[in-house]
Amino acid sequence: AGSASFLMGEPSPDEAMELKERPEEALLQRPDASASERTARWWHWGAKSLVSLGVVALTTAAALSASSAPSAPSAPSAADGSDSLRLLATTLSCPSVDCGQFARSRHRGHCHGPETSENCQKKCCKAINCHHIVGFSCGSIGPSFSARRVPFGLEGLHRHRKHCKGEDDCKDRCCQGTCAETTCAPPYLFKRPFPPKLCTLSTCQSQCCYDESYCGNGLNAWSSACKAGKSKLEWCEGELMDSRSSMSKSQWNQLVYQKVEQGALPPGCEEDSVADCRVNLHYSLISVFTFHKSDEGVSVNTVAVVPGATEALSGGDDQQVFKWRIVEGNVGILRNYSSHTAAIKQVYPFADATFFCAATAKEAMVWLVQAGHDHKDSIEMEFTPEDPRKGAGPVGVTGCIGLNTYETAVVGLTNSYAALWEWKVSHFLSIPVDPKLEFRWEIEKDFGYYKHWPAWDTDHGIKKALLSWWEHRYHLWRGYAERRLTDSETT
Repeated sequence: AGSASFLMGEPSPDEAMELKERPEEALLQRPDASASERTARWWHWGAKSLVSLGVVALTTAAALSASSAPSAPSAPSAADGSDSLRLLATTLSCPSVDCGQFARSRHRGHCHGPETSENCQKKCCKAINCHHIVGFSCGSIGPSFSARRVPFGLEGLHRHRKHCKGEDDCKDRCCQGTCAETTCAPPYLFKRPFPPKLCTLSTCQSQCCYDESYCGNGLNAWSSACKAGKSKLEWCEGELMDSRSSMSKSQWNQLVYQKVEQGALPPGCEEDSVADCRVNLHYSLISVFTFHKSDEGVSVNTVAVVPGATEALSGGDDQQVFKWRIVEGNVGILRNYSSHTAAIKQVYPFADATFFCAATAKEAMVWLVQAGHDHKDSIEMEFTPEDPRKGAGPVGVTGCIGLNTYETAVVGLTNSYAALWEWKVSHFLSIPVDPKLEFRWEIEKDFGYYKHWPAWDTDHGIKKALLSWWEHRYHLWRGYAERRLTDSETT
């Protein structure tokens, strides 16, 4: 454009500025100037235009030659990026995807990218049965590993059908090791005093061994012996440099008290007189129930007597609840309830002896007492807690207690609150009670009883939108986060 204006005989910007500074010369630039002067100006502007066009042409030619030149070997990243884009754009059929040894390909479907991409491995590869893995045996992991055994009462459940995907997952789901052959490694110090018989490869250390947190921080003989990997008696004998069997109880206690007063020994090595319940209180052992002692579980965490005093409910680390007759023990097993996915922390039967509540760290469930996992009506309702605060983390369950209304339970939560759970209508209310939260609960209940929503509103979109409008109208949940206890207050 600048060159075109020059050819029209107009002065350049620099000359125009110069003319403004010297108006007397601007007056001389009149249209009636002589023909020779006008011709000189035309030749001047034409020459400048030709020079400008030449510079532009040379620059363009240099750029074209540079772009047509072969790429230097020092810049492979651009080629690699284009190759990866072309590979990601490739569409593959699932039967052609190689899923490896520890998965199998789907017969239908497509994926985008190379075979090893996350998209193809997720869409086209599925779990494989442990018995169908070619060239794999549990003995290849270690001499103490063998095929996994399904615990009693869990046969047929989906999570125990020995299906896996990926090498690490298959080694965990298909095989089991023994705690007797497990060698403890830091941060795990020593073998547990009562470890399970078998363990999973990825958790053998935590199942069979313990770390310092297991011993506690108490200044007593038991904690010190635990950190040293010894029994309390063995550790005390080593500290006192004397044998317990060589002296009477009074002599042993006198020596222990003397060392404790001198500050050379923590308390706990002394022996106390403990009343024998069988002799002094005339109690006797009637029965033993040992079905919770599975291959990888050894602990019974809760026991409750069903109203009527003839049956008991028990739960343990094996993720099961058993119902059994008290006077018969193992012989009197009646039912097992096995839909839980974590260790059972508490069982609590309702006063009507028809339902009971079982709690784990993840959820609470209400069960029908007279049914087990093989009955369709065994589970009545499940409660998985959620914290409605924005950005709040997951909430766990600490316990479950049934109320005398038979339809309501109190569920303890790890966020310092409790939930009043009406399990038959799937409603719950956090405690302490906020009036607005209770009002929201009533609105939800009223909406649940309303039966005349349009038939075409299959996903309840209108119902949800109207409920959201009511919450906005009455400012529900406003300030809810500020009313919750903070982490420091909870601690």
